[in-house]
Amino acid sequence: MTMRILVVADEPGLAGNIFDTLTQEGHTIEFAKDPEFGLRAATTVKFDAIVLSRPEFSGEFKGVRAPVLIVTDPADLVARLKALPDETFRYDDVVIDFRRAEVRRNGRSVNLAGKELQLLRYLIDNRERVIPREELMRKVWEYASDTASRTIDTHVAWLRQKLEDNTQPPRHIQTIRGKGYRFTAR
Repeated sequence: MTMRILVVADEPGLAGNIFDTLTQEGHTIEFAKDPEFGLRAATTVKFDAIVLSRPEFSGEFKGVRAPVLIVTDPADLVARLKALPDETFRYDDVVIDFRRAEVRRNGRSVNLAGKELQLLRYLIDNRERVIPREELMRKVWEYASDTASRTIDTHVAWLRQKLEDNTQPPRHIQTIRGKGYRFTAR
């Protein structure tokens, strides 16, 4: 998997070694010499990972969505990058990159709201299992399970409109009457 990586390194020799190692693996690399500039870059550009040359830089990147790795040895960096979980899920003509919060259908970008993406992630992570409405309320919306709301139905309908070819009957995000919802990639 080719990644877009931000490297924050204030030592030219180490930065050069990291660059050589990662470009040989096919990754796209951008550099920042200090954490302040790196943080500005990380908040304007979506990176798959951020590599820091010093542990003291890590405090600047706590709110950043990309995984942050601290490395002083470029040789083990490649193994650590490969160990990052694959955040891409594909079914039919839909590709979801959860790390980048991007969804594409038939090659076109699909705009999902934050809760829609969280709901889709929970359904996919629990695919082929019937998920009770109460569980979705607790896990996705963080509401008490006894809260009555049509918000789940509304969000499921929006997801179906954006991601299903035919919403009657839906193929992937299924309603199981009296029990909840199930996602199937078949």
